[in-house]
Amino acid sequence: MEYSNVESLLWMITGDWHYAALALVVFVSGLVASQVLFRQSSAFFDRFFPRSSKSMRILVGRILRIGVFGTSILVALEIIGVDLNSLLAVGTVVLVGLGLALQEITRSIAAGILLLMERQIEPGDVIVFEDEAWRVIHIHLRTARLENHLGEMMVMPNYLLASRPVRHRTHKTRCHQIVCEIGIAYGSDVQQTFEVLAAAAATIPGRDMDASPRVLLREFGASSLDFVVRVAINDPWQAPEMTSALNVAILDALKDAQIAVPYPQLDVHHHNPEKMP
Repeated sequence: MEYSNVESLLWMITGDWHYAALALVVFVSGLVASQVLFRQSSAFFDRFFPRSSKSMRILVGRILRIGVFGTSILVALEIIGVDLNSLLAVGTVVLVGLGLALQEITRSIAAGILLLMERQIEPGDVIVFEDEAWRVIHIHLRTARLENHLGEMMVMPNYLLASRPVRHRTHKTRCHQIVCEIGIAYGSDVQQTFEVLAAAAATIPGRDMDASPRVLLREFGASSLDFVVRVAINDPWQAPEMTSALNVAILDALKDAQIAVPYPQLDVHHHNPEKMP
């Protein structure tokens, strides 16, 4: 026997309560089961798909949770006699209206699903967005939570990460380089300078021990010989601190070797033209 939506509410008040109790049990069971499946999905992937990414596990877990919980709601409504056909028709119209009204939210959810599936950006990655370095803390379906070096947290809609250029410092590799550019006075021993800079860069803690520091004479500057020192590091998030340590080590090493770091030099010639009669 089927009921209209209004009749179903009256039936719950005046009718047979064991059907209402059964619907409540189904609803609560679905809620509990969805939470359990979400928590156990990670263990399932660890056992059968150990190479799967963390983002993929989160996406599958959330889909399972929404699917099980949504199914329990539909079954509970069916038990109390709600006409699901009319309810689904109304729900479809409402969802279309919400989709048009909340386009940015819909875009963010779609972008979140793509980010979690494609695994281009994952929690723990270090990215550069709009010329600032950020570490990805978490990616939800609608938003991503990021942290900068000042400890500031930013909640960003996923569609921004998916649609704007992002420079990835940890994609495919955990190795990153820090760079120091320094000018050496003309007349200095170039070979000695190479050795001093390389030795100073090798003392930096936290660098990648499998990659030797690189020292290059970049160009002949207006006031100095311009060198570039590149050091591979394991944790790109520590780049600012390690760059500072590299700069200090290079200055101390040049001072000990008595290699001068010149100030910019500029010759100015002043000419007084003869006064016109």
